[in-house]
Amino acid sequence: MHVVVAGGTGFLGRWLIRYLQHRHPSWQFTILSRGTQAPPQVTAQVVTWNGFDRKQLDGVLSTLQPVNVVINLIGRSVDCPKNPATYDEILRSRVDATTILRQAFDQSQHEPSCWLQMSTAHIYGDPPSQIMDETSSHGYGMAPIVGKAWEAACTEHTITNCRDVLMRTGFVLGSEGGPLAILTRLARFGLGGSVASGQQGMSWLHIADWCRLCEEAMLSNDTQGIYNYVAPNPVSQQCFMRALRRAVGMPIGLPAPTFLVKLGSLILKTDHKIICYGRYVTSSRLHKDAFLFPTIEQALDNFKPGRLWGFKQSLDWMSI
Repeated sequence: MHVVVAGGTGFLGRWLIRYLQHRHPSWQFTILSRGTQAPPQVTAQVVTWNGFDRKQLDGVLSTLQPVNVVINLIGRSVDCPKNPATYDEILRSRVDATTILRQAFDQSQHEPSCWLQMSTAHIYGDPPSQIMDETSSHGYGMAPIVGKAWEAACTEHTITNCRDVLMRTGFVLGSEGGPLAILTRLARFGLGGSVASGQQGMSWLHIADWCRLCEEAMLSNDTQGIYNYVAPNPVSQQCFMRALRRAVGMPIGLPAPTFLVKLGSLILKTDHKIICYGRYVTSSRLHKDAFLFPTIEQALDNFKPGRLWGFKQSLDWMSI
């Protein structure tokens, strides 16, 4: 099996390749990235591609061995101040890159049999309490607009005999990156209380389950179409932070009203809406038995007590 991971040096890509290498030692991996080096503990060929140059990509593909699976994780981080310039970067880094990738693979000698396309659970918007699944309508706002265009860039350009899986992914919990590191620090310092109303939904997923779902999608010919990659039990932000405080052994957590979060986002150069708003998303297509960590308490227990400060987690799940 030869797997090409576009954007494979990021948080999700690093964990996925490490997991697949552990499970399938004979598989070959190629990373398409702006960088030139593979992440730590990852064995893969790294090929430089800027995400926009079609001629450069054609040259890259001409040098590759036959490709079985493409996993497209390319996209600028949304953890940034939102303005017309960053909105444009977020949109184009996803839509243009996906369009170019699809066209290049379709017109090359490499026609993968499976394509895993990253997407976002934020495509459903920010409904205050409604529980959303794959049959729910799209939401309103910039994130749903980007999500719809991102998916369309994949589905509107068909690759012959290629099975497409669109992964509407929620808030992924894992060490060595991702937003859990920031939230853990806040909880450690007694700042892990409710944010804004505290009732906004957090649709989360342990990195182990995300990797396992990706593996299943690659290997199962029955897996096709749109899936919400989220745990079966979404929680409110208030419940999430309560569970995190319990995991790090901090009994108190000061609340953060909206105006204070906005002030902090200006200082940290991030977007307060990421944490002040949320959504409750589940999956009607994934069985609950598919998850190693179906509840937030089980997921956080995988991060050893007293070791969250260093963001270390048990890796026993790689062998399950």
